[in-house]
Parts: sequence; structure tokens; C-alpha cells
Amino acid sequence: SMNDVVALVDKKGRYTTINRENLDMFGTSLTGPFEKHLLEVIPAKQVPRFLAAVRKALTTRQTVHTDYNIDTKKGERWFSAAISPVTDESTVSVARDITDLKMAESELRAKSLSLEETNSALRVLLQNMEDAKRELEENVVSNIRVLVMPHVKKLARHSLVSMEKLQVDAIEAGLQNVASPFLRDLG
Repeated sequence: SMNDVVALVDKKGRYTTINRENLDMFGTSLTGPFEKHLLEVIPAKQVPRFLAAVRKALTTRQTVHTDYNIDTKKGERWFSAAISPVTDESTVSVARDITDLKMAESELRAKSLSLEETNSALRVLLQNMEDAKRELEENVVSNIRVLVMPHVKKLARHSLVSMEKLQVDAIEAGLQNVASPFLRDLG
């Protein structure tokens, strides 16, 4: 009744026994002896890693963990296997289907990548906004300095009555207040 794939795997990379529940994955039945090489079950590029895990379990006499995927009647499935030594020549592999976990990891990686791209775009946008703000501030200060303040200074040099002098001083102070958030000293 286990959903895990339980199989005996020898040091040559042959499955010699597998639990009845999972035989349909391999496209075989219990009639006759069950024996399949790893190459008949696992993609060829994964066989050396799986076989190395089997041999390590036999050498160290410790349980070794590895992941692999296979093509089944239900499509590609991912498994996490715990491989433990049984005899000097064979191991027992208990593999749990982790396809849902792998799919969730893949979705999470895709979402993470999307968020990283969004964050990069936001950083660029914020930098552009800061640059535009700085440019606007420089333009305001420059325009006040170059286009307006010389005229105010000219007016201040004329002999003015006290009311006119107050008005010129108020204009100068107002311009400095307008520019002060951009630049502390309009000069």
C-alpha cells in the first residue's frame, strides 16, 4: 500500500526487485523475474550519479540520498531516493515521488526571477526619477540665479523709497525661499 518506490538495486546498477505498486511505472508486470538496468529506467545522464550513490552506500555502509527523474505512463516524475546497503552486493532504494515539490520549486524560481526583474526595473525607474528630480532642482536654481536674481540686484542698487526697498527685499527673500529646498544657499 506504499506509494514509495521500494527496490533492490545491486552494485552493477540492476533493479532486482521492486514493490508491486510501482511496476506499472516501468511498463512491466510480475510475470517472470523482474530485472531492469538503471539505463532502462533512469535517463542515461543520471545513471552515473545514481550508481555512484549505490556504490557509496555499499562502501560506507551508510544511507545515501539522491534525486532522479523518470518518464512514466503518467509523464515525467521526480523521486528522492534513500539508498541503504542490504548486503555487500545490493542496496534497498526507497524513493518518494517529489514531482509536486519539484514543480512548486520551479514555479517559485520563476516567480523569484520575475520579482528580481521587477525589482531591477523599479531600481532603474527610481534612479531615473531621482535624476529627473535633481535636474529639475538644478534648473529651478539656475533659472532663478541667471534669469531673475540679476534683475532683483539691479533694482536693489537703485535709490528706492522705503516701501520699494521692502518690496525688493520681499521678492529676494521669496525667491530664496522658493530655491531653498533645492539649494541651501542661493548666493
